[in-house]
Amino acid sequence: MQKKRIGNISLDQKTYKLATVLTFTCKYGHVFTVSPEKVDESKPASCENFKINFCFILAMQVLGKGLRTMCAFLGLLGIRSTEGNYKIWKRIQDKVGESQQRLAEQCCSENLRKEVEATIASGILPMDDGRVPIAASGDTGWQGNGSRMTYNSQSGQTTLCGGLTKKVVAYKYFSKLCRTCQIHSNKDPDSTQPPPKHRCPKNWSESSKSMEPHGILECVKSIWRSGIAWVNTFISDDDSSSRAALKHPILTQIAKGYINKWPLDKNNKEVKCTGRLPDDIHAVSTFLVDPSHRRRVVGSQQFKIEKTVKGMKKSDCECYIRNFGYAVKQNRHKSFEEFETAMKAVLEHHFDNHEFCSPVWCHFREDSHRKSDDTTRAKLRNLSVEENKVVYIEMKKIHDAATTRENLLMLLHGYDSQKNEALNRAFTKLAPKNIVFSKTFSLFDRLSFVIIIDSVGYAEGLRRLLADIFEDEDNDPGPVLLGWANREDIFKQYILKRQQTKKEKIRRTKEKKIRLSKQRANDRRAKRRGDRYGRGVAILPEEDEDNVAETGVRVSRTQRQRPSPTQCKCGRTDHVRISFNDCELNPKNIARRKAEEEEAARKQAEAAENTTAENAEENNEVVIAEEERSV
Repeated sequence: MQKKRIGNISLDQKTYKLATVLTFTCKYGHVFTVSPEKVDESKPASCENFKINFCFILAMQVLGKGLRTMCAFLGLLGIRSTEGNYKIWKRIQDKVGESQQRLAEQCCSENLRKEVEATIASGILPMDDGRVPIAASGDTGWQGNGSRMTYNSQSGQTTLCGGLTKKVVAYKYFSKLCRTCQIHSNKDPDSTQPPPKHRCPKNWSESSKSMEPHGILECVKSIWRSGIAWVNTFISDDDSSSRAALKHPILTQIAKGYINKWPLDKNNKEVKCTGRLPDDIHAVSTFLVDPSHRRRVVGSQQFKIEKTVKGMKKSDCECYIRNFGYAVKQNRHKSFEEFETAMKAVLEHHFDNHEFCSPVWCHFREDSHRKSDDTTRAKLRNLSVEENKVVYIEMKKIHDAATTRENLLMLLHGYDSQKNEALNRAFTKLAPKNIVFSKTFSLFDRLSFVIIIDSVGYAEGLRRLLADIFEDEDNDPGPVLLGWANREDIFKQYILKRQQTKKEKIRRTKEKKIRLSKQRANDRRAKRRGDRYGRGVAILPEEDEDNVAETGVRVSRTQRQRPSPTQCKCGRTDHVRISFNDCELNPKNIARRKAEEEEAARKQAEAAENTTAENAEENNEVVIAEEERSV
């Protein structure tokens, strides 16, 4: 508290975190107080009784920062130099977080009812038990940065969005850490006393990769427990085993008559039972895949072989990915026969075969002659060139594997899981990957805030949230706060509508093509100058240009590819390795032959001994007979 005297008026100043209370007292004893808005005017002044402190926590979450970073902001503005007592801020955060958790659950319940109404409006009727079969897309995001070698994030979140409304209908959070429990354990590892009462975020101790299938399964269970719906169609990407987890155990499938016997794999061995769906929940009948994710997966396989196939360029992969996306987008609402034909044009069009192309978008279908080299058609590959045939064969292997009947049926729908990907990006905004929030419940509170904003918007979400925090349904957030929230909602809707216009999509496609073209040109100039960048490029051996010219594959001198063998060391051509079962040089066969030879030698020795003994007996009999005759 600070007390100053200005003339005949004394001023008392007291701060409660960000709230400052000014008390003016004149010489006649009259008192006048100026203070920020309180939560409850009947209660005395305290840090938890001023609305500005709660709004400061919400601002901290929206900006994706922690308390220390926000205090740096306050210090630069000359408001406060330190955050003060952390325990007080912790109590305020917990109160805000508890309201966010409750409101997120309410929003999911409202979104589920809207999804059920939209499903019924589309012509799908409820089942006998009153539950409506809905379509839902699921995906999981992690706060830790993953790589190709490790996936060890300490926290993650799973969201399940309605297929028609694109709103979150269920969610699940995971965390492997708890700051309070860790401190309690470090103080006395042998203590049997439980840690102090707190909001413990730790609810997972298994692999981070298992978060997605387990989270999807828990979300499906929560939909069933609502009593109004169940997940009949599930849309996901190709990165996890969620589809396998959303099945009944094999014994349950046999008991219910879904299958007759235990399925076998290609080696005629019983497959592993991975289904974890409870017996009382209806089975998920249809599994679909996100078209955009499948396009990226197939495209990455094409980029992988581009490094090993002579004559193949990155532009071939980019054209294939673009054609794949267009074919799925334009034909996924048609019949399977039309969709299958359109998917054949993805590869054939690039190699100047327009048998499967549609005249709506392909101008070369009716033209049987190639035009001059300065036209667009000159960019297509001609199969009369031997090098193009090799590229075509290698690309077709991947294309055929991705366009089997089963894979095409998983693409023949109008759903996607891009809303889940957008939510993961929104989670990253409020909980950046370079800041650890998973040790406290703050991470779960921030993710719940994202669900609230996505469901009802900034303005309505903040109005409901502040009303729940202050326990006042008539609470007025104020014109400034509502003005900012309405502005954010308007800007969000503007960006969303602009991105969906045809003009904007064409602009993005053109800019991407120009950007990739410039990037390839810059890479060629850097290569001529000898500028290189890569993992360990400074210590790895240089590339063998002679080998590149011969094989078309860039490898180091120490990694030069050996020619593929055509016959085994034993001289036979029906196999190339001595591990072949019938190979004479197979160690097992050598040991078997050695054992057979030793057995034969032993039997021969026994036979020789038996023959010698018989001859000796015959000689003895002859000697005895002669002696008897002489007598």
